[in-house]
Amino acid sequence: DTLEPGNYSSRDFIARLSETIDDEESILVTARKNNIPVFCPALNDSSIGIGLTEHYYTARKAGRAPITIDSIRDNYELTQIVVNSTRTAAFYVAGGVPKN
Repeated sequence: DTLEPGNYSSRDFIARLSETIDDEESILVTARKNNIPVFCPALNDSSIGIGLTEHYYTARKAGRAPITIDSIRDNYELTQIVVNSTRTAAFYVAGGVPKN
């Protein structure tokens, strides 16, 4: 509950999450330090998503604003990277999510 309530893309949420990781060899910490965006389109369909669902329920029940992950914002941010870059690359880890 230290993250301010609001609407986050998975990239923004993961970057903020990486600030709490105490492991300099972490992929997320390294990505953040090198300004490399990390997106997770299926964040809601994961263990983190289950935790965020519990947070959403608890916050709403207490009359507080919750933290939410906005998949449309993910699409927008990814599109902006592609449109504004002369070269792009992607690195996929694992599978299970359609890569349209």
